[in-house]
Amino acid sequence: MKPLKQLIPSHVCLSCRVCCRFAEQKSTMVPRFMQEEVDRLSPKERTFFQTSGKSPRRPALKHYEGTSGQTCACPFFNPVTQECTIYPNRPLDCQLYPFVLTFGATRKRILLSLDTQCPFVQDAANQEALAGYGDYVRDYLEERSLVSSLSLNPGLVSEDGPSFLPFFPLAGLSEKICRVTLYGDLSPLPRGWNPVTLEDHEFLRRRFSGSPREFSEESFVSSVIFSDLMHFYWKEKEGVLFMVAQQGNRFFMSVPPLVPKRTDRHLRSAFEMLSELNPPGSAGRIEGLTEEEAALAASFGACCYPKPPEYLYERKSLVELSGDPYKSKRALCNYFTGHYPFTLEPYQSSDFLECLQCFKRWQNEKQKKTEDTYALALLEDAAFVHRRALLHAEALELEGKVIRIAGEVKGYTFGYPLKEDTWCILLEIADPSIKGLAQFLFREFCREKSGFEWISAMDDSGLESLRQVKRSYRPARIKTPFVASREGP
Repeated sequence: MKPLKQLIPSHVCLSCRVCCRFAEQKSTMVPRFMQEEVDRLSPKERTFFQTSGKSPRRPALKHYEGTSGQTCACPFFNPVTQECTIYPNRPLDCQLYPFVLTFGATRKRILLSLDTQCPFVQDAANQEALAGYGDYVRDYLEERSLVSSLSLNPGLVSEDGPSFLPFFPLAGLSEKICRVTLYGDLSPLPRGWNPVTLEDHEFLRRRFSGSPREFSEESFVSSVIFSDLMHFYWKEKEGVLFMVAQQGNRFFMSVPPLVPKRTDRHLRSAFEMLSELNPPGSAGRIEGLTEEEAALAASFGACCYPKPPEYLYERKSLVELSGDPYKSKRALCNYFTGHYPFTLEPYQSSDFLECLQCFKRWQNEKQKKTEDTYALALLEDAAFVHRRALLHAEALELEGKVIRIAGEVKGYTFGYPLKEDTWCILLEIADPSIKGLAQFLFREFCREKSGFEWISAMDDSGLESLRQVKRSYRPARIKTPFVASREGP
């Protein structure tokens, strides 16, 4: 196993008072050694491990009196020099830190998470470096030889904790340990398909904007912020942009062919492409069709069904909140402004980790209130969608607002212009313990969009609680997109 290159400078680690010391013998942060890592140690060093036990193994801790309630320490930690006495042979579990392997809430995924207790992580100046290093660690852990070795040691994976921020789902380990396929085999795609990258944004906008072609900003933003959950590819054929998503070992079109006026010819061509990509006999599907386009697809044998509806509001109504239908919304906004001193500022890249921590707190509260596996899976997915949006906000030209109370991030919202007259609220998080915060944040973001007549709040993901919230704002229009599915030859 090749060593993992380190991000945190030695002088930072040597001055730290967090790592290697623990409040109790059974702390989940005690380092875990795979058997081959124990075997690399000297006979004397191996005496700190029990003579029997499954891999991975934990060393017996030694007594230590720390300044933060610590009562024990790693036997390989030198309290005088603050150094690790087996540093060249320390286990992968230690090399990964401040990243850790954790189970997702549904226990169907292995995640690469970031521990915010690390002082290096808490320094806002290190956020960009941490994001880049996270990419490196993810790629390192996805190497086949390492996946095979780690899968024999599922005890290396911790339970989720309040200080852990989910950074990436790990496809290889999820498949080996949880028996869940996140991605398919990344074998070469048929000629002409291109992976969607951030660098494609401006090119696709120039190439497919304006008559007679159309570029959907929504389709590109989605393909980037969902890229931890599925792979996206694009190709051009006869002046039409086609985009496909790969989830598991199947391909589908998350958006219809991008052209101002879709005809049955475009839809037939899309199904032909999906037949080439998917295994023989597998169904291919196209999402986001209008009712008329779904009828076209049905005319040549496709099975069509509705998706969760999308909600469109008159911006003026959301800002004014006038009349009895909005009485409770007005009262909540007034309560918030009357009880909380706050600041509402544009999102900056330096807010990245604080916003992720705000998301984590929100996610924890939501998870406590449901046992529904579908809702829990959506909450787990949302972590990676939000991380991508926060990380790539500038490149995607997303506009964000961050609200702070007593200097702490308590909520944020992001959006972008969907059409000339329509602003899309892409995502929004508000601390549920703060009365009126969600209503105030939504209203103020809409207030700023004076150049837009309409506000799109996207769909309700099929969740009844979210459906009730979105309907409570009295949508002016509810649009139902359709899915067309067709068996391959």
